Amino acid sequence: MNYPIAFLALVGVACGPPVTLPPDAATRDAPVVDVAIQADAAPDALDAAIDADLPDADAPPPPDGPTHVTGSFALNVRTSHDTNCSPGGARIDTMALALQDSIGACVPTTVQIEGLGEFALLCGQVNTVPCFEQSSRIISGPLLPGGYHLQVDGLRGSSLCWRGDASIGVTEGTPDEHTLFLLAMPDTCDGMP
Repeated sequence: MNYPIAFLALVGVACGPPVTLPPDAATRDAPVVDVAIQADAAPDALDAAIDADLPDADAPPPPDGPTHVTGSFALNVRTSHDTNCSPGGARIDTMALALQDSIGACVPTTVQIEGLGEFALLCGQVNTVPCFEQSSRIISGPLLPGGYHLQVDGLRGSSLCWRGDASIGVTEGTPDEHTLFLLAMPDTCDGMP
């Protein structure tokens, strides 16, 4: 018969040295061993039969928790001007980025901005990055497949001059490509956007 090791320990099957199990062992997946109990079996023979079915002690441990398939997104940010950053364009100094899941909860991740490097998007704070041009892509770190909402604010000093929001679907594998258009925010901008 096949019995989980946790079951054998809980019902008191003596199989060699005592086995210490965590308190929740009876409710978790436990390795299953094939045990044939004979009343006249020698203890060494029973130990050998059980040991033959146990996983190799030198094998690497299983990963912590379930493994998940991930994807990412890539996007360009544009304004109504030819450039995002230059004085002849939108004149953005910095951009603030925030990522949320489909129910509005903040999602911490990293983004790679071509030409600038990698930046962390953390929850509970404003995540500002230097202005980047329309040809530079933002590529997210690994995300679980699903729907996300990205907000990008174009700031001039501390003044909000541009804002754009994108609903982004992330699928497994290669980054999904998007373009995010920033709209002028004349009511909150110090000077014309």
